[in-house]
Amino acid sequence: QGSTYIRRTEGLLARAVDAEFFVTHFVYFPAMEALAGTGYFGGSNALWQASVLREYGFHRSMHCEDVDLSARIILDGHRIRFCPTARSGELAPAGAAALMSQRLRWFIGWEQCTAKYWLPLFRSPLPPLRKLGFIYMFHFRWALLVSAFLGAVVNPILMSPFAYPLWTWSTPVRYCTYITLLFYSFVAAYSVCSCVWHERYRPFSWVGVALFYALGWLYIGWHATLQSIALARVVRGNVGEWKVTRRTVDSTDGLGKPLLPNGGAVAVPISAGR
Repeated sequence: QGSTYIRRTEGLLARAVDAEFFVTHFVYFPAMEALAGTGYFGGSNALWQASVLREYGFHRSMHCEDVDLSARIILDGHRIRFCPTARSGELAPAGAAALMSQRLRWFIGWEQCTAKYWLPLFRSPLPPLRKLGFIYMFHFRWALLVSAFLGAVVNPILMSPFAYPLWTWSTPVRYCTYITLLFYSFVAAYSVCSCVWHERYRPFSWVGVALFYALGWLYIGWHATLQSIALARVVRGNVGEWKVTRRTVDSTDGLGKPLLPNGGAVAVPISAGR
């Protein structure tokens, strides 16, 4: 499984998604593979053994048919490897509404898979450590999200000078806070350095990754909101229909000459799984 970047980064939304994709593919996914013992198929830019893909196929009833396919082959003992340096470009969602719709569909798909494969996990021939890895990848997501929300959103509010300043807390709490901040700073610094190394000719990406961590509390709050909505919809059985994400397209011929009358970007549906 390779990585994805936004190939046309005009505009704040496109640059924000591009920074998120870099952190996800070059930092989070390799860490996930190290802890879970496998990666997962992200819907595009992947190399498959044809016989495995033909044997399992896709389930169209799932909002994330790529993640569903990953879960089934992992439970049967197969592995998926991440290779972030194998890169492909895609277009950014056509505005905030398209982005919200896309991400909500992704969260619904993950919640569907989490619920669907809870019992099959215990019947799987996977060894115990691989089962723990599967639990970490799917079922432990909520524990990670809650801890991230507490650390990035709730904790700064409680420890602000307007509530209960950090210096008024006990020594163990202060030490835990300092360690958390040091670890977060290390991951942020590692991500920026990795971006400089892999995207040395795209300096705006360095700034994007740095801002991604500086505004991480906003991202986590947004993430928690959408994941909560997705869980509620799956529990109620109201997941809605699968909608193709509308994308922006470049209106020039690559030489800066407009192909459209208004010289701007337009939104069109793309038939890709993402």
